[in-house]
Amino acid sequence: MPMRLMASSKRLSEVRQVISVDLRGLSDKPASGYTMHEHAQDILGLLDALALSQAELVGHSFGALLSLYLAYQHPQRIAKLVLLDAAARLHPQTCEMLVPTMSRLGKTPPALLPT
Repeated sequence: MPMRLMASSKRLSEVRQVISVDLRGLSDKPASGYTMHEHAQDILGLLDALALSQAELVGHSFGALLSLYLAYQHPQRIAKLVLLDAAARLHPQTCEMLVPTMSRLGKTPPALLPT
């Protein structure tokens, strides 16, 4: 997480409960589970485990896209959104562009569209 976002999270935690989520592929590297739907299920599972019926989401970059997806697919669970640096439209060949990097890691590119 960028330093400015960390500082903002700290200040925000003075008035709200702040939970910073480590999405799949950041610290652990499972072989699968990278679709938008699967990431959304992880977040919904976390909300359920914490007994939170709704959440105010702050998403940066991919997290912003995931937040939009969650708000569209599960509007009853999302009270508010703050989106930072979300690509409104991905390059049409994003998956193909990721192939060399993902190949070096022994992975295949994640599905970027909802399933």
